[in-house]
Amino acid sequence: MAPQGKIFSIEPGAYALSILRPALRINRLSHVTVIETGLSDTPGEATLNVPVKQSGSIGFGLSHIGGAMDGSGLRTVEETIPLSTIDVLAAELKLNRLNFIKADIEGWEMRMLAGGDKTLRTLRPGLFLEVNNDSLSRAGDIAEGLLSYMAERDYRAFLLTENGAFEPVDTADNADLFFVPAEKAAALLHA
Repeated sequence: MAPQGKIFSIEPGAYALSILRPALRINRLSHVTVIETGLSDTPGEATLNVPVKQSGSIGFGLSHIGGAMDGSGLRTVEETIPLSTIDVLAAELKLNRLNFIKADIEGWEMRMLAGGDKTLRTLRPGLFLEVNNDSLSRAGDIAEGLLSYMAERDYRAFLLTENGAFEPVDTADNADLFFVPAEKAAALLHA
């Protein structure tokens, strides 16, 4: 995607990085910069819980910060990862434009958003986020809180329907949602 653009892939997990880096090389994606950190509300460190499947392979797609995965039956291995914020990275990278953020970070989405408050208010990127109450609860957050946070920043939430239309939503507890700055929302409805 965005072959003429600049993509920053934020990935803290060693196993995921071991797959990501060769995939970028093999596919000659030189416009993608990998940043080895997690995103949160404050810089620092955290424990990344990496599930191990019954087969013994790593379930990196379910790696998460926060409490245990209730009912999953998976054991986890722990990895200490660095944390940054969207605001810190935007300043370090001297971004004067940010079009889009996609995040499915297993319940840490609200923490990531809190660490990007200035960027959300000034650069006004669109976002595509997983909003899942079970995952968010590991960090002490809830879906309604995330939707309220975004609404307070003048973002509108949309669900992409099966027929490819964007449907405005004001509640969700288990969905992948697009968040669009209010000033751009009308264009999305007429796309």
